[in-house]
Amino acid sequence: MEQLKESEKFIGFSNIRKFWFAIGKPITMLYYGFLLAYVTSYINDRTLKKAMYISSMILLLISIYFVTWTLWYRQDFPENLYYITIGVISVVSAFASYYLISHRNNLAIKIQYLVNFISKKIYTRYIADQDKKEFVNESLQLYKEKILDE
Repeated sequence: MEQLKESEKFIGFSNIRKFWFAIGKPITMLYYGFLLAYVTSYINDRTLKKAMYISSMILLLISIYFVTWTLWYRQDFPENLYYITIGVISVVSAFASYYLISHRNNLAIKIQYLVNFISKKIYTRYIADQDKKEFVNESLQLYKEKILDE
């Protein structure tokens, strides 16, 4: 009976359905990691490109870890490997978060500069005195509609 059960196992799983269930998500993550790495090459912004590249590497690292874990012939990885993997993923995630936050802050600064230019410099330099009141009213109306969603 024990020999029959041993012969029916598929890479440590009792049947192939359980194997595909266990390896399905890691393979999907691996695919999306490669897809994200590929799409990153089309991003022009350097900071965002770095953040997306690091994120794709995190996704690839995690998915390769789980694919290897599924195919590992032993029951489990050594405990030290878990700590090393957690440390590496934490450090890499910190870099990705830094680049994403940096990109967001740079974008916010650019938007603030543009709004400042539109609201102050255009108002003082390019709007005739008789049209200034109408310009302010239209600007406030647009602000209420688009920004505040009223």
